[in-house]
Amino acid sequence: ASLEGTATRYLRPHGRDRSLATTTDAIVEHVTEVETGDAAWFSHLTRRSLVRTLVGPTFEVGRLSVRLEARAQPAADWSPTLDPSAAGWRWGWLFGRETTGADTPDADTRARLSALSLDAALAEYQAMLAPGAANPAQWTRFLRDWIRLHPDQLGALLTRLRDPALLKIPGARSGAFHALATADRPEIRDALFALMNDPSAPMDLRQEAMRALAKAGLPPPGYIDAVVKMADAGPDAYARGDALLTLGFAADQLADIDPASAAAAESALLAALNATGDADRVRSAVVGAGNTGSLAFVEPLKRALESDEALTRSLAARALGRMPSDAAAAWLAQRLGVEDDRSVRRALAETSVNSAGVRNAPVAPGAVKAVRDMLAPGADEEDFRVALAVLDAAARGGDADARSQLQEAYAQEKRRERPDAKRLVALGAFVQMPWRRVDP
Repeated sequence: ASLEGTATRYLRPHGRDRSLATTTDAIVEHVTEVETGDAAWFSHLTRRSLVRTLVGPTFEVGRLSVRLEARAQPAADWSPTLDPSAAGWRWGWLFGRETTGADTPDADTRARLSALSLDAALAEYQAMLAPGAANPAQWTRFLRDWIRLHPDQLGALLTRLRDPALLKIPGARSGAFHALATADRPEIRDALFALMNDPSAPMDLRQEAMRALAKAGLPPPGYIDAVVKMADAGPDAYARGDALLTLGFAADQLADIDPASAAAAESALLAALNATGDADRVRSAVVGAGNTGSLAFVEPLKRALESDEALTRSLAARALGRMPSDAAAAWLAQRLGVEDDRSVRRALAETSVNSAGVRNAPVAPGAVKAVRDMLAPGADEEDFRVALAVLDAAARGGDADARSQLQEAYAQEKRRERPDAKRLVALGAFVQMPWRRVDP
């Protein structure tokens, strides 16, 4: 509603009446100020592109393209607890009451959770999985708090998680394992480790336990060795690849709390990156290396960026984009200038934006120059979208060449005999127009 009001205020003063709005898309830049104490959450708000269909007293039909920018304000003495992983704005409901997401439930909630049997808890959990009922953070928080109050039910819960019916509900089983991992109880970690190493258990459950333990803080002794064993001798390429991805995540999680285990995980990944004759293994190791965010992988990933296989180059590009390395950013831009595979070029271009965010630095100038042809009239729609993202990020970082390219592309599109309306709307956000204003 606020954004529609913004469009109404800014279009009317400049002669864009109702009849014109029914056939013309609107471009508005909207700035809002938010309280935030968490950089991760703030990144979900800032510089977002939103599209909304316009219907109402002012617009019969049309599209409002909005650039949403959030400006950080100092947090007040009191502020709600926000979980960036929740991907939602509301806190949600539990037992018919709004919840705040606090780590420890209040007395009333504890009493209600304590009274729930395993069957009742699983029924409540599955009800929360219904579309629109709750977000993932609420699913896992509910089950996490329940198992903390019912540690004697751990074995029974793990048995119930083998129920095939849970597989029919998207996210149900993985959410339950995540809840177990975040419950932060030694007996739970031990049970997950035992399940991971149980050869009689279904492989998908063993993999769920393996992934959950990577998020469980300090894992049991022997965990990294067990994951390496799975990566080397798992029953199929999927299980082995999954283990390599988990090694990368575990290395990142353990870097500060268990450097020796983190180093062991990185060593196994480096060995897999150098494997010959097994493209699947190398690709999985590339993704795992990206999960670490460790500079130790910059050079090996650079070699993967020059692979003969397009998919490996794409994955290496995305992995390098997660490294806080100026050298990696320069290599990505350089490769973008010579890459001839369209899918890899897109990956390189998108990654140049991610790399800038990770490094807290401007987009590499080489990337700005390399995407020029992707913005040309008649360019593939997906290429255009990617190039626009690169130039958007660069222009906002003060790159004059990026802004010039955007303005030039807009002018070229306007001169075409039959301009593309979508391209005009997208490019128009970067061109100063009399009716484009910023909400103070």
